Amino acid sequence: MTVRRSVRIDLAASANGFKRITGNRPVYYNQKHNAILSTNGHIAEIISPHPYDSVVIGLPYILRDGVCKKVTYRKSSENLKNDIRIMLQNLDKFSSNGFHQMTVIECFDTGLIKLSSSYCPEAYVDISKFNGINVESGEQLWCKLEVNENRAAIVTAVEKNKPSEYLDLI
Repeated sequence: MTVRRSVRIDLAASANGFKRITGNRPVYYNQKHNAILSTNGHIAEIISPHPYDSVVIGLPYILRDGVCKKVTYRKSSENLKNDIRIMLQNLDKFSSNGFHQMTVIECFDTGLIKLSSSYCPEAYVDISKFNGINVESGEQLWCKLEVNENRAAIVTAVEKNKPSEYLDLI
């Protein structure tokens, strides 16, 4: 089973411009994006090793039955290709400390807002919990995403500007 998964990952990685750099464990490098793809056959991460601002992105969230769930592994190499492509597209939309740039889709009178991105198609947050930030539809916010006990994406922190623990060093 592991060999099959490894073959699927090889196909998906090469389709997205990655070349295998180790033989014993599937680790790949993409020169164009200066990104490393690391996987154990069940999960995958893309690491962008910039000096002072390294970013690690796990497999994206998917929307299923109205719930945004974290992907752990895709059995289809075509789905895995798409997941890796989405991870690459979002490299510059992550901060070094795990915030992700999302777009405000809808604001409700209750203070609840709906957020979306290609990495996480749907997440909700009660904006009143975050220091009275005022937002409008179409605005970009930096959000910390986590998964609750139902495996749904939840927003645990919100910033208007890109937060980074290294900005003072640059």
